[in-house]
Parts: sequence; C-alpha cells; structure tokens
Amino acid sequence: MNILCALFGHHVPIFRPHGAEYVKVEHFGTDGIGRVHGNLRAVCPRCGRKYLLGRIHIPKIEEQP
Repeated sequence: MNILCALFGHHVPIFRPHGAEYVKVEHFGTDGIGRVHGNLRAVCPRCGRKYLLGRIHIPKIEEQP
C-alpha cells in the first residue's frame, strides 16, 4: 500500500464524462424484507488496491409485459 493511502486513505476515482473510471457493484445480501444490499468497490488509482467505496440498496428491476 502506498504511504499516502496509509496516512490519508485511498484516492477516490475521478469521474469524467468521457473516459470515466468505473466502480464495481457487488451483491452483498438480501435482508428479511426482500431489500437487496450491495457494495461499491473501486480501485485506488494511487496504489492499485481494491477498497470499499460505499454501500447501496439495489432497486428491483421489474420486467415489462
């Protein structure tokens, strides 16, 4: 790990309209009421390690007839 990442935390990916860096959505689990939880994982551009960027509720996408 880069010493700057150890001291200040990982560098957040820079999001640009063209050539934006992506974050990966990983399924974390489903709770008792059917809500799906996910983790957002990113790669630090400074040290190259994967880290947890945030957590989200993944909406259900219902099929249209």
